[in-house]
Amino acid sequence: GRLRVDLPVPLGLSVILPALPAFVERYPDIELEFGISDRPVDLIAENVDCVVRAGEIFDQSLVARQIGAVRQILCATPVYLDKRGRPSHPSELEHGHVVIRTIASRTNRPFPIVVTKDRERVEVQNRRGLTANDIMACLTLGLAGLGVVHALTFSATTHLQSGALEAVLTDWVSDPVPVFVAYQPNRHLSAKARVFIDWLAELFASNESTAK
Repeated sequence: GRLRVDLPVPLGLSVILPALPAFVERYPDIELEFGISDRPVDLIAENVDCVVRAGEIFDQSLVARQIGAVRQILCATPVYLDKRGRPSHPSELEHGHVVIRTIASRTNRPFPIVVTKDRERVEVQNRRGLTANDIMACLTLGLAGLGVVHALTFSATTHLQSGALEAVLTDWVSDPVPVFVAYQPNRHLSAKARVFIDWLAELFASNESTAK
């Protein structure tokens, strides 16, 4: 039968869809239909079986199962860092640097950038930075040399390996952001949905950048 799933843009395009051949080979009789978005989804009205989301699930009526977590890393182009300097403490990002931040759709405000080292916890503010309402757009701005970006690790890895981006403040870490699959509690979880959710959990557990 058909399984309708809504995926967030970065995780869908970079992690889930590229791994899908393994699921299709294992379950060839399941017909998959994907929505790719970061917007709130009305599962009943839109006839969606389940959604994958990173961060807090605001709809408390849904059943949410954590399947993994995503991490973020501060990075910039070597050209930018040669010009602006390589920070040794997060507070240095407040002055003389441009920080690229993602706007939260629910609040229309930038997501906080909070990093911790040992027992010191610092929130980077830098209100003079650049913002965009899409985390992949922020990565693109970082790749263009426009500032320091708090990028998803799985999205930045290729660029870090190629030298297009350089990690900064690597001994300062952000709390991992949990990734959930959510579905309606009053709807019987079908066998096809259950095996897809279990496969997602396996996929995230096997990926260093998305494991819990």
